[in-house]
Amino acid sequence: MGTMLRGINNASAAADLISRQYESPKDVEGEATRRSRMAAQITQQNTYHIDGSKDPLATGKAVEAANNRSNAQLARTFSAAPR
Repeated sequence: MGTMLRGINNASAAADLISRQYESPKDVEGEATRRSRMAAQITQQNTYHIDGSKDPLATGKAVEAANNRSNAQLARTFSAAPR
């Protein structure tokens, strides 16, 4: 399982694999599809373009704080989603 999972490069495919090979839910096809779609929706990518920082350490901390806020918002959004 670990070798197959390491070969996957997106959340949707990973969710599908886990549903089919590891958890084996009652409705394998339906659950794999639902989980794959949900994983695709919650995949997040943050890109920051920073030019001319005079204090790289402070800039890094500011980026980290912004990223933490973004991740917390994502977690709140999906933890409140109906199941």
